[in-house]
Amino acid sequence: MIIKRYQSNLLLSWLCLLICFSTNAVFASQTIDDAIALYKVGLEKYEQEDYEAALNALQKAKAIYHKSGTFKDKSVTKIIIEPYGRGLREVTGFENIDYHPDKYIKNVIEKINFQKRQQLPPALKLSFITFEEPSKNKMLDGGESGLIMLSIENTGLSTASQVNLILLNNSNHNIKIEQKIPVGDISAQEIKTASFSIESNRYLSAGQSHLNIIAEEAYGFDSNEINIALQTQAYQAPELVITHFSIQDTDGDGIPQPQELINVIANIKNKGGGIAQNVIATFKTGEFVFLGPKIKNQYNLGNLLPNSDVSLAFSFFATRRVGFETNLPLSVIVDEKDGMYGSEKEIDLKLTDANKLPVNVAINARGIPLKSNGMNASTKTIKSNNHTVAVIIGNRNYHLSGIPNVDYAFNDAEGIKSWLINNKGVDKHNIIDLRDATAARFNETFGIENNHMGKLFRFVKPNVSEVFVYYSGHGAPDLIEKNAYFVPVDVNPNFISTSGYSLNTFYSNLEKLNAKHVTVVLDSCFSGNSAAGNLLKNISPVSIRLKQAGDLPDNFTVYSSSRGDQVSTWYHEKRHSLFTYYFLLGVNGNADINKNGLITSDEMSRYLTKEVPYYALRLNGSEQMPSIRGLENSVLSELPAGEAGSWVSNDN
Repeated sequence: MIIKRYQSNLLLSWLCLLICFSTNAVFASQTIDDAIALYKVGLEKYEQEDYEAALNALQKAKAIYHKSGTFKDKSVTKIIIEPYGRGLREVTGFENIDYHPDKYIKNVIEKINFQKRQQLPPALKLSFITFEEPSKNKMLDGGESGLIMLSIENTGLSTASQVNLILLNNSNHNIKIEQKIPVGDISAQEIKTASFSIESNRYLSAGQSHLNIIAEEAYGFDSNEINIALQTQAYQAPELVITHFSIQDTDGDGIPQPQELINVIANIKNKGGGIAQNVIATFKTGEFVFLGPKIKNQYNLGNLLPNSDVSLAFSFFATRRVGFETNLPLSVIVDEKDGMYGSEKEIDLKLTDANKLPVNVAINARGIPLKSNGMNASTKTIKSNNHTVAVIIGNRNYHLSGIPNVDYAFNDAEGIKSWLINNKGVDKHNIIDLRDATAARFNETFGIENNHMGKLFRFVKPNVSEVFVYYSGHGAPDLIEKNAYFVPVDVNPNFISTSGYSLNTFYSNLEKLNAKHVTVVLDSCFSGNSAAGNLLKNISPVSIRLKQAGDLPDNFTVYSSSRGDQVSTWYHEKRHSLFTYYFLLGVNGNADINKNGLITSDEMSRYLTKEVPYYALRLNGSEQMPSIRGLENSVLSELPAGEAGSWVSNDN
């Protein structure tokens, strides 16, 4: 009984499985059959060009069964003629049918859109927007790449399909341009933009080239044809040079020693007439010279426009094995993509053996012609000056995009430093020398509002020390209060009152030093304008009127490079600012009008107000009138009677 019952249950299970399988098979078969029937209706309507009905049937078929494939259609009926005149016979059989609903739905939609386009066609309008190229001269220079920006507007009432921009004609074989730019579908009333990449070779000549462009649409609804007349300019080669190195050792004493980290800023300039593309700077180090932490061996500096430059900061150190008699084996190589217009410059620097230094380092020794960074000092007896404390600030490289650099600020600062050490006899350990000073460095050096005890305060002996401050860099006004501010390299001039360094705070803190005498030389204009362009967005510097400075303390003398809304200009040939160039000539003897060897503030005032306005107008066509305020007849420089110094600018 148990065996029979087990066999009965097993038989029942198999029967259930068979019924379920048969039911599913029948259901699946019916589902596919329904889809095939609707699919055939859709194809029939498609052939009859009833596209709306065809789309409806095909979409229903896809909803039932969406996969493509080949299936048997059992509804196929064939008429068979019986032999020997026995008559006709209908036979229902199977026939293979290719089932591709997605394909035909796409075709039907295209047909529907085409009908709509015929009734409400698209209308393409092609327009020129701009030509962009690196040199910004609105011309295609030889060897230059650029972009032609176009707009394609569909002013019609239906979609423009599969639009492509097509170059029909290029009149210059020295210009390479893309032939076809896919744009895609453009809906009614939609505007799209596209660009052609364009490139010229070095054989391009000056003149005008013509490009004919059209926007083609898949069904023939093309745009208007436009002709672009492109001005061309013959190839001009770049010329990359390293103009100078600014070098500072870690402890700031100017004496590079073995294993001491030395910080360097290399100034790289493109002196040529063409763009230097993909500029690469590479360090070439000899034995026992090592690059500093995180310094890579090579840097990509991007493109460099003609007559522009870029700074590269790096650090290195060397061991004693390099020796002390020859220059360190370290140079910087700059090159561009063609590898033809670069150069190499060696750092002119030797290590100093600290063990052999004399107790008193006689940098300003008597009767020795001294040189500092290309500045030739006067050959004369120099008095030691241990009571002068100086701050020199050269702000050249501004961090914020759109703020122009002060190209010759480093050169100006080096010239002032050379004069202080080599002519005025200032101990270099009494000089706070800042390059690209940030807001934090200003605060650290001069103190802040209500706290004047910065680094300079610690250097000054009350009623004994004389203080000399030089600044070359940008100045800007507070647009609300109309007060003047120094612009540190890391601040935004449009928010100068909260991030800059106030001249009011500057003068107030200097007064609190209780120095014997304070001399301030400002080579900057504080209207927000500069020789390289405006610092303030959407503001005309001419409309800004700064508050007049109040009375200076009796022991102050202030030399300013310009007045009011005037611009402090540059002397490009000498690679200095115009004001600092003539200031340095003056203190080295040219301003010694009575030839008594003492150059006073009155003599400097007469000299500067004569030379600077004349050369500002002659060289740059601008007005610039220096101003000197404060203590009258104060002695600025002392020379042997009748000697006019031999300071000259380094024009390299």
